[in-house]
Amino acid sequence: MQSKLNMQLEGLRGLTIIFIVLYHVFCRYLQIYCDKDIVFMNRWGRIGVAIFLVVSGYLMGIKPHKKSSSYLSYIVSKIARLWPCYIVSITFIFVITNIFYLPYRTVSLFEYFINVCFVNGYIGMPYVDGAHWYLTVLLSSHLVYGIIRKFDEKYILYVCTGWMIIVGLLHVLKFGIFEMALGGSYVGYICVGIALGKFVRFEKKERLKIILFLMESMFFVYALMGIEDFIELLLIILLVGAVIYRKLKILEKKVFTYLGKISYPLYLIHQNIAYLIIYYMSIYFGEYNYWFSIISIGIVLLLAIILYNFVERPAQAFIGSKLHRVHIEKDGV
Repeated sequence: MQSKLNMQLEGLRGLTIIFIVLYHVFCRYLQIYCDKDIVFMNRWGRIGVAIFLVVSGYLMGIKPHKKSSSYLSYIVSKIARLWPCYIVSITFIFVITNIFYLPYRTVSLFEYFINVCFVNGYIGMPYVDGAHWYLTVLLSSHLVYGIIRKFDEKYILYVCTGWMIIVGLLHVLKFGIFEMALGGSYVGYICVGIALGKFVRFEKKERLKIILFLMESMFFVYALMGIEDFIELLLIILLVGAVIYRKLKILEKKVFTYLGKISYPLYLIHQNIAYLIIYYMSIYFGEYNYWFSIISIGIVLLLAIILYNFVERPAQAFIGSKLHRVHIEKDGV
């Protein structure tokens, strides 16, 4: 396993968030508000989310298991890292979209409070920002993997296979709520990432088993998502694999690594705020212009930088120190 911090992984996050933002502020906005389309950008959002999920799975798989840590502490640590920037972002979005009404994207106060608790995605209630559905998948995956990691590591891949089988059955039976509670149709991407992480960590004698698990995960994506997603997944595996082994030096450029650092706040804040800016500029000037999308990118990028420096960094530093202290007290180090 390569111990040195892999900045190409951070750069990949930066490249991925660029794809997602461009998809939303150009293609998706036109689809919703102008009844138009940019065909070649149609899949950018799905590809971006798929990359994020594979990377998340890789980070799950690459970390050694600590059986001594409790399930509750594992889940609390994950929610604690997601929640501070999330709550500030959705509060800002909720206030702004209620002051300046945004068609199809403005939620009620009750719906806002349900979003605060991260449970709206499980009960079919609207998101404060529609892009945040990804967080439901990510949180569900952590809720399940927190249980899986309590097994002996030699059984992890078998348990993950069972995870996919259960999700597949729930999908066929159309038990949507229960399926989403286990990570939904995107579990295959998480498992692909887990396989890549285990492949890097384990010795060569274990790698045949990991390759078989990787193939199972890929088949799961094909079965539930279709041939286009499967082909895209093949390319994503090659991309993430190249990054894992540090073959894409261009992703170490500061522009990509910095965007990677702010990718979470940028993901949280970009969609509805950008839509609001474009929508009212279009009303003021009489029709949509691509420059409005470009201007909106600049504004949400500035907001993301503010969130990163004044919310995300301080919150993570505080949470990290608290979690470290708890770890020391628990282990008696």
